Amino acid sequence: MDAPNRSTGQENEGDKQPNCTTPELCPQQDNMGFSLPPELTSIILEYISHDDLHLAKYATISRDWQAIIESKTFSSLKINTPKRLAEFNELSWDRRRSYVRKIDLIIQLESYYDDDDAFTRYENEGEMQRNNKIFTTSIHSLFITLAKWPAKEEAEFSLSIEARSPDDLLGQTPEAKREREKRIEESYPSNDFQDKRFERSYLQFNEEVVGVKCPAVPTITSLEIMGAINRRKIEPASCSFIVSKFPRLYRLVLYLNDSCKWDPELRKRHRNDFADSILLWPASIRQLHLDFCYVAPFDQNYSPAASTVKGKTDPLSSRLREFSQQLKEMGGAQCVLGKEVFWPTDEQNHNLQLPFWPHFTDLWLGYEPVTPSGNWMFAKEEPQESEDEDDYDSSDPGSDYSEMDDTDKDWIAPEDRMGKIFRTKPIHELFNAYYLSAANAALCMPKLDNMFLEVTNGWNRHKFWYRVRDGVANATWSSGDDPKAFEPSDEVLQLWKQVASARTGGDLGVEFDLL
Repeated sequence: MDAPNRSTGQENEGDKQPNCTTPELCPQQDNMGFSLPPELTSIILEYISHDDLHLAKYATISRDWQAIIESKTFSSLKINTPKRLAEFNELSWDRRRSYVRKIDLIIQLESYYDDDDAFTRYENEGEMQRNNKIFTTSIHSLFITLAKWPAKEEAEFSLSIEARSPDDLLGQTPEAKREREKRIEESYPSNDFQDKRFERSYLQFNEEVVGVKCPAVPTITSLEIMGAINRRKIEPASCSFIVSKFPRLYRLVLYLNDSCKWDPELRKRHRNDFADSILLWPASIRQLHLDFCYVAPFDQNYSPAASTVKGKTDPLSSRLREFSQQLKEMGGAQCVLGKEVFWPTDEQNHNLQLPFWPHFTDLWLGYEPVTPSGNWMFAKEEPQESEDEDDYDSSDPGSDYSEMDDTDKDWIAPEDRMGKIFRTKPIHELFNAYYLSAANAALCMPKLDNMFLEVTNGWNRHKFWYRVRDGVANATWSSGDDPKAFEPSDEVLQLWKQVASARTGGDLGVEFDLL
């Protein structure tokens, strides 16, 4: 928070007061005995406001100071232990809740490092279920409290959610981290899985665990859920169940995982369940940022994982297109999305009402250069170079992986065992289809100012930027070291010129640039 242990006691003289064993929780007294001129008070407060760690103690000076100090100390709260969560839920918030504008909920999961063998293997089913219960009950208890807080029109209130164990690298103190690193060095080769222990676990939000549904929380207007990269993964559909509890939500930010290299079918289920669950998102959302992190094969001889059959529409891309029509802004990174994220496919056009984005102004999308059906969007330059005869083969009986199964600490998916990066030539057919779909959508976005589309895997460099400034529209295509590595088709250029004419009444400036 850092406040239930700063000053989260009872409020006025009529309230029941706690025992005064902790000064911050005691009723405030006017201890100064005199008043300072407002100008001098303002100067002092400006000076001490930079001392966040010790700011709360100044609230005991007088009631005037109490109100001013608490408006600062309670504006942003971090709840990162079960004790702090319990304090937050138990204390009276009648007056102080008007100061709160941001809550960071960091759910503390089970410890495991002192267990006999827990840190030397992946989480088992029992451990996953216990953590799911902690995850659900923590969120449920917070929502029970926040549901009692009245929503104020125009007032912004942000909530962020993530989860970690005290024994995760991100959750350890610097001292504990150094001690762990020392133990790993001394026992080399170490059997400590470190954060790989929870690599295959997805936290689930399940109201059946607590037996009652979470109430709606109308006070929250901005939500950020961090469940990817070096943090504990959160099941995408579970995030949607959480999102559904905020009827006034305006801004939604999701950092989620879309890579399951040990189980491609699980990835497919997660994507499809996530697509279905987007229907739960409230109609109030106007800003969406989705990092749905997929990691393409490090060895580009391998095909990317497929989540759809070639020629079929991608459910997640289609659902995001449908949802985006209520938005003003949308962003994302590391996503695998088909062209139908912009515009319905020919197959869908016969059955759907064509989309329209009346409020949409900005799209910033970073995507992986692969299709949902598992095709690379870049090819190898011609003429092809022959492969080295002595290239490492991870399937060879003599390789390091021949004696491993996929539960071994050192196991790596076959597609990532060797770095073979050779796909540098944009496949024009795929990119042109992408840009045609985007242009069709832009024609139905009367307020569009920016559409920025960029490959984000770090190996292939390609981007497109359409923008309107001072009534003038420009489009830039950039590809690596060669500005002409990709040249849009005449059909693509003509359609984007129509976009510019419809938006500005003028021509489209076209540029090709280096990256």
